Amino acid sequence: MIVDTHAHVWDPARVRYPWLRPSMGPLVGTFGYPDLAAHLDDEHELEACDRGEHVRAVLVQAADDPRDVEVMADVAADEPRVAGLVVWAPVDRPELVEGEVERAGVIAADAGTRVVGVRTMQHRDEGAAWLTRPETDAGLAVVDALGLAYECLVTTPDGLAQLPAVVERHPGLRFVVDHLGRPPLGDADALAHWRALLAPVAQHPGVVAKLSGLFPRGVPGREYADQVREVVDVALELFGPRRLMLGSAWPVSLLHGGPAVACVAVDAALQAALGHDDLHDVRAGTASDVYGLARVTS
Repeated sequence: MIVDTHAHVWDPARVRYPWLRPSMGPLVGTFGYPDLAAHLDDEHELEACDRGEHVRAVLVQAADDPRDVEVMADVAADEPRVAGLVVWAPVDRPELVEGEVERAGVIAADAGTRVVGVRTMQHRDEGAAWLTRPETDAGLAVVDALGLAYECLVTTPDGLAQLPAVVERHPGLRFVVDHLGRPPLGDADALAHWRALLAPVAQHPGVVAKLSGLFPRGVPGREYADQVREVVDVALELFGPRRLMLGSAWPVSLLHGGPAVACVAVDAALQAALGHDDLHDVRAGTASDVYGLARVTS
């Protein structure tokens, strides 16, 4: 069993996605049920990461918009392999968080799935300091009280540097670091800085990280595989297999050779480092624990 903890769907006719630009080529347009089903079904393309009926997916919000959950729920209603939704909520407006999550929960339940976490993309535009604002801090406390995970989309070193203090203020909240905090593949100095910033985050036992978004940057396959293995080894050292999860970052991965490119490199690095039980934790067990999914043992 594989749990793909980071997949998206979107529909520009229903929701505005400020980050989706015409220059993004294959990402422009709608990605809905048939596209997700093909992604989950394509054993040849995805190899070790996705195996048809043996894969489940967690859909992650793609816009800071209350309509986004409706798009995800419509897909989940047709695709039983959707195990849960990570939805948007206005975390910097704490008085609105519970109501928005409850609304999303009703929509998800009607589609045969449920809300398992909260994420916002707002700090991509407003900077790392967004995470440290008092109103954001109060909103995170509401997410904690609701028993949901909070997904951190940190895209810069400054954002990663903010996380330890934020996590310390919410020791009971399950934090998920998307895309490992964006390690700079192939840049030795920047990679050492990334590791130094990630290490204090990983010291908090309530933090987990996704092995997702580790895309090639125009380097040969062998060199890319070595870069991924270096990053995966750091992640295993800092978090251990019980605090790491897999994610394809589909369909954004289509900009970088398709989901198989990164997924196969990550899985090869994991297989070189881990035994069967630890490998199962990264592939499915951690996601089951973090998102409260039914555990699958094979």
